[in-house]
Amino acid sequence: TDELLGLPEIVRELTEAQKRTEGRLEELVEAQKHTEGTLEKLTRAQERTEESLHLLVERQNKMLGDLLALRYAQRATAIFGRMLRRVRVVLPSAALDPKVEDRLEEALTRDELMQVLWLDVIAFGLLRQPSEDGNDEVWLATEVSAVIDRGDIERAHLRAGLLRKAGYRAIAVVAGGGITLGASELFEDLPVVLVLDGRSDGWEEALAAA
Repeated sequence: TDELLGLPEIVRELTEAQKRTEGRLEELVEAQKHTEGTLEKLTRAQERTEESLHLLVERQNKMLGDLLALRYAQRATAIFGRMLRRVRVVLPSAALDPKVEDRLEEALTRDELMQVLWLDVIAFGLLRQPSEDGNDEVWLATEVSAVIDRGDIERAHLRAGLLRKAGYRAIAVVAGGGITLGASELFEDLPVVLVLDGRSDGWEEALAAA
């Protein structure tokens, strides 16, 4: 019949269509590979961009922290004046007071001394409300950051302890423009003065532990 006679032609057409389909599938597979390669490159580029942004944020926070440290050193009397009078800044300064340096060197190991010297601000003053024991001179071991984190609180707490080891009545102070949740939780557990935008909290607990 005509249908049977036309069958070979139909088979050939189907075969050609199958070949074309397979060719298109191969093209799609290659395109998919190319797309996956492009996506992989974009992912790596995104990771590098995020790393660069992270470094930029860290550097920016470091610069802000350094500027804040200078501000707190320059305005220590105003910032700490609610609790202390005759406030004097020991660090940062061009040179450490020889008497202070000698006392620290006698009482501390070299590593401990360096810990103290790495404080952002060291200041001291006299309590406005004299204590019963007459020990009114209080030293402030201050860490300053744009955003206060747990590390800032831990360092201030450690370094205040080293000043006490050298014979000073010292308290830990952390100061900055903001604070992380983890640092807020740690602040509740340690006797540390918290200063945010010039407003301070935690004096009573810190003084009681000094």
